[in-house]
Amino acid sequence: MLTRTARATIEKYGMLKKGDRVVVGVSGGPDSVALLHILNSLKEIYKIGLHVAHLEHGIRGSESVEDMKFVEDLCGDLSIRITSKQEKTEKIARASNQSVEATARKLRYSFFQEVLESTKSNRIATGHNANDQAETLLLNLLRGSGMAGLVGIRPAMQGRIIRPLIESTRADIEEYLNSKSITYRIDSTNAEGRFERNRVRHLLIPMLEKEFNPRIVDCMARTASIFSVVNDYLHGEVEKVVAATTLIEEGRASIDLESLKGAPAALQRLVLYRVLRSLEGDDQVVSFDIINAVLNVAMRSRSGSRIDIGSGLVALREFDKLLIGRDLALVERYDVQLAIPGSTPVEPAGGTFIAEVISERPGTGEVYRSGETAYFDLSQLELPLCARSWREGDRFVPFGLSGTKKVHDIFVDEKVPITGRSKIPIICDGDGIIWIAGVRRSERARIKDDTRTILKITFEKDG
Repeated sequence: MLTRTARATIEKYGMLKKGDRVVVGVSGGPDSVALLHILNSLKEIYKIGLHVAHLEHGIRGSESVEDMKFVEDLCGDLSIRITSKQEKTEKIARASNQSVEATARKLRYSFFQEVLESTKSNRIATGHNANDQAETLLLNLLRGSGMAGLVGIRPAMQGRIIRPLIESTRADIEEYLNSKSITYRIDSTNAEGRFERNRVRHLLIPMLEKEFNPRIVDCMARTASIFSVVNDYLHGEVEKVVAATTLIEEGRASIDLESLKGAPAALQRLVLYRVLRSLEGDDQVVSFDIINAVLNVAMRSRSGSRIDIGSGLVALREFDKLLIGRDLALVERYDVQLAIPGSTPVEPAGGTFIAEVISERPGTGEVYRSGETAYFDLSQLELPLCARSWREGDRFVPFGLSGTKKVHDIFVDEKVPITGRSKIPIICDGDGIIWIAGVRRSERARIKDDTRTILKITFEKDG
């Protein structure tokens, strides 16, 4: 029965073709042992090669070492080659501040990929079954996952990872093993309540089977299949919108909000979900609340609004763009005194200030409004001068005006990107701001007919 169901699943999803070389992940538990036996019985039919991969996670001491020995002996009995490896999962989990479950999963699939490449294989087969599917769907539902989470475990991924037992129940697998007197190992941690999945497996699903639907596992598996079809369609639509609105490079995303507003509300959320998943990592769950909060910043907040998403990610609205990345955090304030005359590096601003005291007046091409050089009447300045970071509430009198204006408003007028404002140095004397370097200078200390000593300040950017 199990072999027939597995073969039907293989055919349904086109999991195998003649000549495939398959890495089979075998832990020693009932699911993976059954998978190995079934694939071994089908290898002549499909003309495939098999290679076993076993990762000993170092979590259960001698018990997991015995698992590795069991799998190695099993492969010897079946004349199948094996690659095994040992890891210190708990230590790695602590160092990366992740759960043991998530770390074990990452290490396992990374190891499978290593074996795939070293053996020149093209498929990775895992023993996930219908019960795993139901557990995953319920876990994601309880966490408030979106459509992608409700798809659950895909039968086949990118033509590389295949799960021939995904439509078979755990009861089917145990019946198959018992009927053939095939031995297997039991992972003692499967009974520990500290793991979420175990609580769903041993508490929630039995309760649902007893109180609501005795075939809840089949029901959840069918539901995941339905969501998978819908999600595949939506994925195509989302990718079209992402291609038209979003640029992702070097760990940062830039989304054109005018274009995004033209998409249906459902796609707007899914685009944000897609972008956040790509930046967070595909194994991270992005909650509905986070998506809503980011969407609010994108569509209903003013330029400059930001939200801390978590994991170091920040979403920031910058005019008609939404920026998402880890390098958008506010830069620490700086305040550096300038040598007059002399050269002063200002590292946070990404450049060096060169101050010169001159007597010759600048030519008619002197630039007051912008540029990397500004001239001042030295006698009208209250030394010392400093270069510091912009502060909310900064005001000064721009050149040519009689009243003060917020530096923030100057940035807006000049279309200075929000992410670049913290690096633009503000030059001050004892009485206030005299120059937004490279953007606009002040009315104060302007050069007049009676000016005798002139201070020339040039900002040379690094590189």
